[in-house]
Amino acid sequence: MSLISNSVVGIDPGPNQSGYAWFNGGPVTDCGIVANDVLLGWITDNYFGSADIVFEQVKAYGQTVGASVFETVFWTGRLFQAADSMPELRAVARMPRLDVKMHLCNSAKAGNTHIRAALLKRWGGIKTAKGTKASPGPLYGVTSHAWSALAIAVVWWDRSVSSGLKTCLLPVGSHSR
Repeated sequence: MSLISNSVVGIDPGPNQSGYAWFNGGPVTDCGIVANDVLLGWITDNYFGSADIVFEQVKAYGQTVGASVFETVFWTGRLFQAADSMPELRAVARMPRLDVKMHLCNSAKAGNTHIRAALLKRWGGIKTAKGTKASPGPLYGVTSHAWSALAIAVVWWDRSVSSGLKTCLLPVGSHSR
């Protein structure tokens, strides 16, 4: 039995809603922004099958934070625990935003605009990647927090799934079954 999944779901958790992107190395399988309780239900109902699930990790940078950050941490924990308790073969992990910035943009100073541009470039530019309603491209429908979720999924895919090195790349607090 292989430890390599054929898809990954990146999740950008938020205090009330989370962005998600289901990715298998080609066009985005599914993406969007959903209420956290809906996403929790999808995880416990095994909507994502045996996909790896990777959450953006909330990191402390010495700044004052408000209630929304604590609520995001709460929901990240609930979602992670639900994914971790599923018996299907999958990896469940957290990935710091800095890893995404460095992998896609080669800069710790990269912002959302730079990350989105790097993803669009990877798929041949905005016209090819997004496409149109009549002729959707592989990233058609990716919006808002789903871009962050896709970035997480793409980095996980590049580092582990496509290279077959998943068990070597799991961060502390993560595991592969």
